Amino acid sequence: MSFLQDGKPTGFMVELVDTIAERLGLKVTYVSTTFAAMVPAVQNHQYDTAAFGVLVTPARAAAVNFTTAIGYGQAQLISRKNAPLEKIESALGKTAAVTTGSALIPLLQQIAPKVSIKEFPNIASSTNALLAGQVDGLFTGNATADRVVAQHPS
Repeated sequence: MSFLQDGKPTGFMVELVDTIAERLGLKVTYVSTTFAAMVPAVQNHQYDTAAFGVLVTPARAAAVNFTTAIGYGQAQLISRKNAPLEKIESALGKTAAVTTGSALIPLLQQIAPKVSIKEFPNIASSTNALLAGQVDGLFTGNATADRVVAQHPS
């Protein structure tokens, strides 16, 4: 949805915000922040908006306004090839990395309460923990999971 490429913001949400700003005659300045800090920063008027796909939860909707949903996603658990987790049931008693502040945390707790969750500040830290064997799996959205697997085939 949005990411840095060669140090510049890009992705669907960035292009969408740029188009809206152009039509409204506004100038956009992007600031890279952590996922967990996005909603509070908008709530506290540090930023006017966040250009990122964020799952709307009742708590988040009480804190900030959301546009009409423009996309939907799913999540999946990925693991190392040398220690595969074929299904979520395979992860019972194991540890999964999840990005701090992600709405996937309560979802994973609900569908697999016996999976231990270890929070990391971003997907890069989660991926490094998975690759280093510090966690058994990484629970994230499908698009991010696909990107991680493409970048790290092991």
